[in-house]
Amino acid sequence: MKMIGRAAIWAAAVTVGLAATSGVRASAEDYLYVHTESARTRCSIGTHDVLCVSQTLELPVGFGNNAAEVDDTGKLQYLGVGMVGDPDRDIVLHYGQTYHLQGWTVLPTDHGTRFTNDRTGHGMFVSVHGIYSF
Repeated sequence: MKMIGRAAIWAAAVTVGLAATSGVRASAEDYLYVHTESARTRCSIGTHDVLCVSQTLELPVGFGNNAAEVDDTGKLQYLGVGMVGDPDRDIVLHYGQTYHLQGWTVLPTDHGTRFTNDRTGHGMFVSVHGIYSF
């Protein structure tokens, strides 16, 4: 019995280790979903990246680009993706409050929302007028 338990723990540790080093993206369940008070911007927050879709966001021209994603190094990319999850279950970001979610500090205002990775200090600012990474 002890041998089977140790083997299962070892196999789980190897699986987690391989997933962490193989570039495999986390599943949808590993993300928190949020939207602003206005509900015009919706984002998913993971431990290493934030992805946002905005109803009125003007993104660079490209086939299907409707979202911006920043990782914890500050690398910004534009994607054509759909947002999963039920918006009715999102965390609502109230303007003027500070949130600490998945290792990111989130500062929503009526001018836009700033996502800063707590470990690296990199992130992005998202508003209906544009996006920039830092």
